[in-house]
Amino acid sequence: MRNSMKNFSLMFFLFIILLSSNIYPNDNKWNIDIKLSKQDYMLHEPIWLDILLTNNTSSAQRTHGLEQPNHRQFYINLKDDIGKLIKHTGWNFSIMPTPGNLVLEPGEQEFGSFDLLELYRSPKSNSGYTVLPLRFPFIPKGAYTIQVNFEENFSNELSINIVEPFGDEKKTLELIEEASSVLRKDDYDPAGQKFQEVVDKFPNSVFAASCYRLSRTFTNDAKQARKAGTFDKVGLRRELIQKFPNSGSTKSWLYSITNKLDDNQKIEIINKLISENPNTKIAKFAKQMLQGMPNKMEK
Repeated sequence: MRNSMKNFSLMFFLFIILLSSNIYPNDNKWNIDIKLSKQDYMLHEPIWLDILLTNNTSSAQRTHGLEQPNHRQFYINLKDDIGKLIKHTGWNFSIMPTPGNLVLEPGEQEFGSFDLLELYRSPKSNSGYTVLPLRFPFIPKGAYTIQVNFEENFSNELSINIVEPFGDEKKTLELIEEASSVLRKDDYDPAGQKFQEVVDKFPNSVFAASCYRLSRTFTNDAKQARKAGTFDKVGLRRELIQKFPNSGSTKSWLYSITNKLDDNQKIEIINKLISENPNTKIAKFAKQMLQGMPNKMEK
């Protein structure tokens, strides 16, 4: 009798394990690898987190992929030095719990890059620097850890430090502050000229891409063009891609410049970007766009 009970208990235990594996099919479905370019970042410096998502199963998987984070299935979690979760202050997206439009075959990958400052910007108006808060957000100085959760699968964990600006980047922020101080609603040109000064003096600055964009938008001519609906946003984004091909923003810039083109025109631009910018983020995003297009091998 005792042996029968033991056998029954063992069979029941094995049944529960088998049932659990069917109830929770997401276990190890995805491999998630996250990377940063370094460990120490200065106040207001963009913190681009690169994410590589890999289908770990033996069958095709349909998913939303690496779209907007913190929307039910995809979370980027930031914790302080005592393990407290930092409040997400970025956009909140209500994506319906549908299977998604992205299909990844076994071993196929999806690449994404996200600026942590846009997700966890401090609600404070400044950090001690009076830069434009909406355009130069910040996370307070300190030590943090980052981990990604995608459909209940977890990435490796990374550590970062946010420190006081120094050297040329401190000088760059001081020029940005000067641009902010001369910005007037009735006269954009002085601010635009200051932002251009940043680009000219510090072309390799971590703030150069933002300053270049602002140097083109904070001008009186650009202001009038926006009012008239004639401002060339696409042209500006082409310039940004050419000058800053390793920016995480290149994904949105790429979609902007190809949005109204037919497939053959898109393919021509995509192939050119891949050829001219090897081993950059724009090349990675361009290849992903190409994979999802019909007649993708056409030139």
